[in-house]
Amino acid sequence: MGKQIRGSERSGRFSWQKILLGVLAVAFIWLIVSHFTEVKKLAETLTQGQWQWVLAAAVLQVIYYLTFTATYQAAFYALGIKRRVWELVPVALGSLFVNVVAPTASTAGAALFVDDAARRGHS
Repeated sequence: MGKQIRGSERSGRFSWQKILLGVLAVAFIWLIVSHFTEVKKLAETLTQGQWQWVLAAAVLQVIYYLTFTATYQAAFYALGIKRRVWELVPVALGSLFVNVVAPTASTAGAALFVDDAARRGHS
Protein backbone atom coordinates (compact mmCIF):
# COMPACT_ATOMS: atom_id res chain seq x y z
CA MET A 1 0.00 0.00 0.00
CA GLY A 2 0.98 3.60 -0.43
CA LYS A 3 2.54 5.56 2.35
CA GLN A 4 0.05 7.58 4.34
CA ILE A 5 1.02 11.10 5.26
CA ARG A 6 0.27 12.10 8.80
CA GLY A 7 -1.07 15.54 9.60
CA SER A 8 2.14 16.53 11.42
CA GLU A 9 4.32 15.55 8.45
CA ARG A 10 2.11 17.50 6.08
CA SER A 11 2.04 20.59 8.31
CA GLY A 12 5.85 20.42 8.67
CA ARG A 13 6.20 20.63 4.93
CA PHE A 14 3.86 23.59 4.73
CA SER A 15 5.63 25.35 7.57
CA TRP A 16 8.89 25.21 5.60
CA GLN A 17 7.12 26.70 2.63
CA LYS A 18 5.70 29.46 4.80
CA ILE A 19 9.13 30.16 6.26
CA LEU A 20 10.66 30.30 2.78
CA LEU A 21 7.87 32.61 1.59
CA GLY A 22 8.46 34.85 4.61
CA VAL A 23 12.19 34.98 3.94
CA LEU A 24 11.58 35.88 0.31
CA ALA A 25 9.06 38.56 1.29
CA VAL A 26 11.55 40.08 3.73
CA ALA A 27 14.27 39.94 1.06
CA PHE A 28 11.97 41.69 -1.41
CA ILE A 29 11.15 44.43 1.11
CA TRP A 30 14.86 44.81 1.92
CA LEU A 31 15.62 45.10 -1.80
CA ILE A 32 13.05 47.88 -2.25
CA VAL A 33 14.12 49.76 0.90
CA SER A 34 17.83 49.49 0.11
CA HIS A 35 17.22 50.86 -3.38
CA PHE A 36 14.58 53.42 -2.38
CA THR A 37 16.38 56.37 -3.97
CA GLU A 38 16.62 54.49 -7.25
CA VAL A 39 12.92 53.61 -7.09
CA LYS A 40 12.12 57.26 -6.38
CA LYS A 41 14.21 58.37 -9.38
CA LEU A 42 12.44 55.81 -11.55
CA ALA A 43 9.04 57.11 -10.45
CA GLU A 44 10.10 60.70 -11.19
CA THR A 45 11.41 59.72 -14.60
CA LEU A 46 8.19 57.90 -15.46
CA THR A 47 6.02 60.84 -14.44
CA GLN A 48 8.12 63.23 -16.55
CA GLY A 49 8.10 60.97 -19.61
CA GLN A 50 5.68 60.96 -22.50
CA TRP A 51 2.97 58.47 -21.65
CA GLN A 52 2.97 56.96 -25.17
CA TRP A 53 6.60 55.87 -24.80
CA VAL A 54 6.09 54.67 -21.25
CA LEU A 55 3.11 52.62 -22.43
CA ALA A 56 5.12 51.26 -25.38
CA ALA A 57 7.93 50.26 -23.00
CA ALA A 58 5.45 48.53 -20.68
CA VAL A 59 3.92 46.62 -23.61
CA LEU A 60 7.37 45.54 -24.80
CA GLN A 61 8.23 44.40 -21.28
CA VAL A 62 5.07 42.27 -21.13
CA ILE A 63 5.95 40.79 -24.53
CA TYR A 64 9.44 40.00 -23.23
CA TYR A 65 8.07 38.19 -20.17
CA LEU A 66 5.58 36.23 -22.30
CA THR A 67 8.39 35.25 -24.68
CA PHE A 68 10.55 34.22 -21.72
CA THR A 69 7.68 32.07 -20.46
CA ALA A 70 7.03 30.62 -23.92
CA THR A 71 10.67 29.49 -24.03
CA TYR A 72 10.08 27.38 -20.92
CA GLN A 73 6.78 26.15 -22.38
CA ALA A 74 8.66 24.98 -25.49
CA ALA A 75 11.25 23.23 -23.32
CA PHE A 76 8.49 21.48 -21.38
CA TYR A 77 6.77 20.53 -24.63
CA ALA A 78 10.02 18.96 -25.87
CA LEU A 79 9.97 16.81 -22.73
CA GLY A 80 6.36 15.78 -23.33
CA ILE A 81 4.86 18.13 -20.71
CA LYS A 82 2.02 20.17 -22.12
CA ARG A 83 1.40 23.42 -20.28
CA ARG A 84 -0.20 26.68 -21.32
CA VAL A 85 1.81 29.88 -21.26
CA TRP A 86 -0.62 31.50 -18.83
CA GLU A 87 -0.07 28.66 -16.36
CA LEU A 88 3.69 29.22 -16.47
CA VAL A 89 3.68 33.04 -16.18
CA PRO A 90 3.58 33.07 -12.34
CA VAL A 91 6.37 30.49 -12.20
CA ALA A 92 8.47 32.45 -14.70
CA LEU A 93 8.02 35.72 -12.81
CA GLY A 94 8.79 33.93 -9.54
CA SER A 95 11.89 32.50 -11.16
CA LEU A 96 13.10 35.93 -12.20
CA PHE A 97 12.39 37.29 -8.72
CA VAL A 98 14.22 34.48 -6.94
CA ASN A 99 17.22 34.86 -9.24
CA VAL A 100 17.44 38.55 -8.30
CA VAL A 101 16.96 38.07 -4.56
CA ALA A 102 19.05 34.91 -4.15
CA PRO A 103 22.06 35.01 -6.46
CA THR A 104 22.60 31.29 -6.97
CA ALA A 105 23.67 31.29 -10.62
CA SER A 106 20.00 30.99 -11.71
CA THR A 107 19.61 27.56 -10.13
CA ALA A 108 16.98 28.76 -7.66
CA GLY A 109 14.79 30.02 -10.49
CA ALA A 110 15.13 26.76 -12.39
CA ALA A 111 14.20 24.90 -9.22
CA LEU A 112 10.83 26.67 -9.24
CA PHE A 113 10.06 25.20 -12.67
CA VAL A 114 11.14 21.73 -11.55
CA ASP A 115 9.04 22.02 -8.38
CA ASP A 116 6.01 23.18 -10.34
CA ALA A 117 6.32 20.27 -12.76
CA ALA A 118 6.71 17.80 -9.89
CA ARG A 119 3.63 19.20 -8.13
CA ARG A 120 1.63 18.54 -11.28
CA GLY A 121 2.77 14.92 -11.40
CA HIS A 122 5.54 15.12 -13.98
CA SER A 123 8.89 13.46 -13.48
